[in-house]
Amino acid sequence: MTQLRNSRTLLKSLIKPYSLSVSVALLFSLCLGLISAVIVGLIGPGIQVLVSPDPTGIITLEELVGSHISSFLFWLTGVKEFPAATFLNQLAPFLFFLATLKAIFLFSQYYLWEYTKERISRDLRQQFMDYYLGEASHYRGHIEHEKLSQNLSSLICTD
Repeated sequence: MTQLRNSRTLLKSLIKPYSLSVSVALLFSLCLGLISAVIVGLIGPGIQVLVSPDPTGIITLEELVGSHISSFLFWLTGVKEFPAATFLNQLAPFLFFLATLKAIFLFSQYYLWEYTKERISRDLRQQFMDYYLGEASHYRGHIEHEKLSQNLSSLICTD
């Protein structure tokens, strides 16, 4: 249990300087999930309007997304119904906009995770090297520690 606590402390100390980038990356992950849900939620109603017998009629929000979500969308937009042609005309540009937004969030999230990963790895390697060169120097002269010293040296120099 003590080692697990020490590992958590080490992990917290390594992540703490990068907590802003981790928080922003998590926020971008949540935005990606939300955008994906909206895209999937819009494709179904789009197909429903395309295959409906009267594509020139009026569509209510409740028909498209159900009563719970339609009340939220009505509160958000103030629109309860609209022409099917308007929905179809605005669906493609809106899906394109969402896909572009998703790509931006995806790239930003990936960049932040990679940046944080590389920085934490660098900090861990630097701490290890400082310990190895400083405090562990009294072990270097002993025969039994020579192989360990060689292994540690190769670990410090490689990724």
